[in-house]
Amino acid sequence: MEYLLEIGSILVLSVLFGEVASRFKLPRLIGYLTGGFILGPSVLDYLDIDFLNSSRFLKHFSLAYIMFVIGTKIKGERVINLGRGLLWIAMFEITATILLTTTAFSFFFGNPLYALLIGIVAATTAPAATAMITEEYHSEGPFTDSILFIVGVDNLVALILFNLIAPIVLKTSDIFHISQTVFMLIISILLGIVMGIAVSYSESGTSEKNSGALFLISFGIFFIGLGITSLINGYYLLYALFMGITISNASVKNQDALNELFYIKTPIYILFFFIAGASLHIKTISEMRWAVLVYVLFRTAGKLAGAYIGARKGRLEDTFRKYAGTGLLTHAGLATGLAIYIGDSAVEGGHRIMNTILTGTIIFEIFGPLFLKTSLVKTGEVKVIHIMKKGMEPIFDSRLHSVLLELTKAFGLKSLVKYREPGEVKIKHIMRKKFTTLSPTDHIQEIVKAFEKTHANALPVISENNIFHGIIHLNELEHLFVNDVTEKLIVAEDLVIQCTKLSPEDELLHALKIMQKEGLDCLPVVNEDVFLGIVTRKDIVTGMA
Repeated sequence: MEYLLEIGSILVLSVLFGEVASRFKLPRLIGYLTGGFILGPSVLDYLDIDFLNSSRFLKHFSLAYIMFVIGTKIKGERVINLGRGLLWIAMFEITATILLTTTAFSFFFGNPLYALLIGIVAATTAPAATAMITEEYHSEGPFTDSILFIVGVDNLVALILFNLIAPIVLKTSDIFHISQTVFMLIISILLGIVMGIAVSYSESGTSEKNSGALFLISFGIFFIGLGITSLINGYYLLYALFMGITISNASVKNQDALNELFYIKTPIYILFFFIAGASLHIKTISEMRWAVLVYVLFRTAGKLAGAYIGARKGRLEDTFRKYAGTGLLTHAGLATGLAIYIGDSAVEGGHRIMNTILTGTIIFEIFGPLFLKTSLVKTGEVKVIHIMKKGMEPIFDSRLHSVLLELTKAFGLKSLVKYREPGEVKIKHIMRKKFTTLSPTDHIQEIVKAFEKTHANALPVISENNIFHGIIHLNELEHLFVNDVTEKLIVAEDLVIQCTKLSPEDELLHALKIMQKEGLDCLPVVNEDVFLGIVTRKDIVTGMA
């Protein structure tokens, strides 16, 4: 009961700090970090050292939950489609980051083994910041899915390497520890898979009316698994990651269990980032400035160069080469936990290593989310409307504005609080720039696979120079007689039908009426025959709301 006041204050004040950050078109987590820093020991000391020490369980649980959320983003189908290319990116950026930071700190600290630990920690990517940014901006598409997948791989590889090497380097165990560690890693992963299957099985036998029971069962199983990993000294982050992956891919009821588990997502994010912000110490940055500079520069170089080389090796499109590296710069959470583990060891220089990493994470916590947001926007997977909304709504709502306006008018004063109405939303603000398209030369099998992947009733046909040819309606396939001969002869160009093309400046209601009239759930956005994107019925309804 002792810290309920602090927790309640964090939840209430998160609205204010989140809105202020949003007003300046910054991610909300920057507001949460700032709020935690202001309330923490460095400024007001409201969230004091005792609170931070007592909140370790909350931090560990939050991190496990966030790793679980990352796991739910890893879909088997998506991994298969881009899997090999993404593994090249992950392999090269992990290797480059470890090699560059290890080499740099071998000269800086004079101990290659300690430098190797720093390199492994540098390879991790913040799961919490990545998940929250993608959700806050409603980012969706192959690049978003890929970043989340690579984050999972980063942390999986780093956790395994760290748990194998750290006890030997820090002299807390002997060579026998390796076999024991491998065994516990496997057990933790298997436990996550088993618990994920248990949740999906419970979901399949629960009716919609018993959603409360499904919430209790799902969370109960999640907690049981965490408890078991604690009892057997397993790896709770690996358990959580693989439980999320399993539930996401084993659900038979449209992932009802995931929806139940996601109910508490927002307060967990808020508490995690406020506590992280309260743990920031500006004094430490000054004391470790040169080591931190080396850490930040070489980790950044490793992520950027490794991701670029990996994307080229994996023959992925230009967006991955340009923006994958900047999308992987977030760095906190797991890195913080590993740094504290090093600092708590009795080895000489452990605290220097810990302070270097912790201070480096401060820099990446501030700038990493901004780079990730920019990457998502540049790839076209964040709709313009989600950027427009940032800062459109005033901190003081319209009703309070009306009250203050009447008060100032009564005394013959000018209004001190201005209310800015949001601009008119048009097609260009809600269209999807990334969408499954067909080539004029695609055969029947390729067309069918594209429809299965998108669940849309119409897909655009686009040539290599981005010229719009028309759409293929699902009805055309349903009425088409296909045999071995026609399957090879008929291509997308033969099935194209014409539909109304939207302009980026069209109004939403106009587009909705066209969809209703033509019986389509999506329409192309075209400018002088050049294909710009797609607008779905769901996008229009959301934009009008």
